[in-house]
Amino acid sequence: MEPIQTLENLISMDRLPEALDFIEALPQEERQRWQVQNLTGVVCLCCGQPKEARTFFEAALEQQPDDAEVLYNLAETYASLGMKRRAEEMLERCRRCAGDRELADDVASLRQQLTEQKGGRVLMAAYYFPPLSGSGVFRSIKFAKYLPQFDWQPTVISTDRPPNGWKFSDDSQLNEIPEGMEVVRIPDGISTGRETTLSGSRVQAILNFLRDVLRFSPEADKIYAQLSQSREGIMELLTFPCGALSWAYDAVQYIETHLDVEQFQAVYTTSGPSSAHLIGFYLKQKYGIPWVADYRDQWTFNPYGAVYNPDNRDHRLLFELESVLLRGADCSLTIEDGMVSSYEQNFGLESGKVVSITNGYDEEDFASLQTPQSRTDKFTINYSGLLYTEQRSIAPVLTAIRQLRDEKKVDISKLRFRIVGAAAEGNIEGAERYGLGHIIEHTGYLTHREALQANVNADLLLLLVGDEPKFQSVYTGKFFEYLRSGRPILALAPKDGAVDRVLRESGHGEAYLSTQVPRIKAMIRREYQRWERGERREPLHASMIERFERKALTRQLADVLENVKNAPPHQLLEISSSLYDDAYRSGGAGSNYHRSYTESFYYPSWRQAMGYLESVNHSTAILEIGCGAGQFANMLFDHGFLNYIGFDYAAEGVALSKKNNPEHEEKFSVADAFETELMEKEYGLVICFEVLEHVQKDLALLQRIRPGTQMLLSVPNFDDPYHVRYFTSEEQVRERYGRVMRISNISVSALNEKNCLYYIWGEKL
Repeated sequence: MEPIQTLENLISMDRLPEALDFIEALPQEERQRWQVQNLTGVVCLCCGQPKEARTFFEAALEQQPDDAEVLYNLAETYASLGMKRRAEEMLERCRRCAGDRELADDVASLRQQLTEQKGGRVLMAAYYFPPLSGSGVFRSIKFAKYLPQFDWQPTVISTDRPPNGWKFSDDSQLNEIPEGMEVVRIPDGISTGRETTLSGSRVQAILNFLRDVLRFSPEADKIYAQLSQSREGIMELLTFPCGALSWAYDAVQYIETHLDVEQFQAVYTTSGPSSAHLIGFYLKQKYGIPWVADYRDQWTFNPYGAVYNPDNRDHRLLFELESVLLRGADCSLTIEDGMVSSYEQNFGLESGKVVSITNGYDEEDFASLQTPQSRTDKFTINYSGLLYTEQRSIAPVLTAIRQLRDEKKVDISKLRFRIVGAAAEGNIEGAERYGLGHIIEHTGYLTHREALQANVNADLLLLLVGDEPKFQSVYTGKFFEYLRSGRPILALAPKDGAVDRVLRESGHGEAYLSTQVPRIKAMIRREYQRWERGERREPLHASMIERFERKALTRQLADVLENVKNAPPHQLLEISSSLYDDAYRSGGAGSNYHRSYTESFYYPSWRQAMGYLESVNHSTAILEIGCGAGQFANMLFDHGFLNYIGFDYAAEGVALSKKNNPEHEEKFSVADAFETELMEKEYGLVICFEVLEHVQKDLALLQRIRPGTQMLLSVPNFDDPYHVRYFTSEEQVRERYGRVMRISNISVSALNEKNCLYYIWGEKL
């Protein structure tokens, strides 16, 4: 009996241990046959070993790429490993290859299971993560804590210690991390001062990582090129957009080396640091993984930052980077609806590209707090958080307290102004100038629980946002925990802004401008009088604040992840022409662009392409879209096709075309295929080799060709950082380009053992 039939019988009778023994006894050469590899995978899958099964099915598929059974088995294995995108790809290939109805039903059933499957694995790049602490940590840890309740299992990429100048840590927050959750801590050598010297190769690797993002903006790439010419410029680039650039680069190296990227259904990145989003962009562009970018703060148009000046080179570079990232993400998050409008207006984004999920409070954090049963020993105004900017000045409150003291409306000896967290010395010294230094109690940094308890113990909570209209959309992170603490809130914030609206709707406090000292005084006096009378009000708790509970907010994130996971693939971004110019200038891999066409590694493939021209009259007018270095044009001239015009949007490529064809220089020009009038003229043949995979609107480009024109196109079967798409089968090629042309023939031309080009011959519809 044939080994394959024996194996099939053993598997059908569920005698799996015997099947494994039988396989082990086979000669090595027999075990390498694709049929045996496939059945070995089936045994592994039946034994609950999908990772091992994957290895065997992939080996079988490499030998027999169009076998429907292998494709289905691999799809089923990918599905069990949570690799939804790969499973869908295999099912699509299987559908095309399957001939019998039974397998087609299995394909439909598995596809339905994938559609109904909720959640998956999400890779979270969150630099600030416990035990690091501070306001930026809470959003990430709470999302990570509650996502598993909505069927999303995070793997977190963080760092091992805070950067210089940031000394906040809270080991108690480690308890928030769900048991079994993988947290990878990548050292940040530059920001922590541990990496003071970098080798030339490391510098270049980090800069290349940055440029792989900036190249998607011609303006950003131009600025990069200028900066990279000097030592000072390189030093500036190494910490752009922030000091954690090297951390982001190292994180990507770790992810690609140690993690199975295909297991993730989505990537979530959160800033600051700004460089975290470069991780998401890289994984999106290279692997096509849906990416959600969370902006806890705006960058270019941050209301607490400098006003954007387009004449400032640094401002322009940050704007261009932010623009590239916003366009590259499947969805970007902000913390307030007004910020959504700001992004849409400033960056020209379509509606729905950016959504808001506010910060919030975690109900579990308040369960263990003690609610005071009697009044405090002193009337306590509490400010919690960092206190370090002009906008966050306590001067208006000090003015109000001083006036109340002078008017003898408060007993200053019974008043405490407590600052919980870091505060600039100027703020403390300012209290001395008001004669109020003795009422200031500065606790310094406290653990999160201690800070929450201080809020609950207070009589009045102070929130500092800023007066100017630019702060209309600003929520500070502590605001939501203030709301849940149940104590009245005095906010210095714009009228009708985000904070003011919530306070009015909830009844949890009031918002004033810093100039409204009389009204600030009135609120302080009112709350002081309540304290003086011994009133201890029940904690405020309007039902509307429950929408800010962290679990409810995490449900919103889970919905966003679900949406990007199930949405049609988001198109990748195109790179700028300057990168192609660089490639032509350097000669590309193996100096291929600087060689004669007969020495190019494309030469065997081009010879195959020339076969399509055997029936073409030598006087036929030919247009080549994307002439590159003019090597194929040179080949056409040598074969007598002289009625030729070629263009490319990379100027260096056109310069090479002219150099390689000195007798035909006038036939080459720099042009954009979507704008040039050359596309509107009449030709007998249009050639377009390895261009369509580089542009988003490939079909729109081809639509510019006159109906009835003969067309010869080529597209690849492999991915590349320069590609926005590639094709895994002739059927995929036919399905896409059959919309704009009547395809007569598709042939495959191998470039090496794995990579090939599909040549498409036909007539424009």
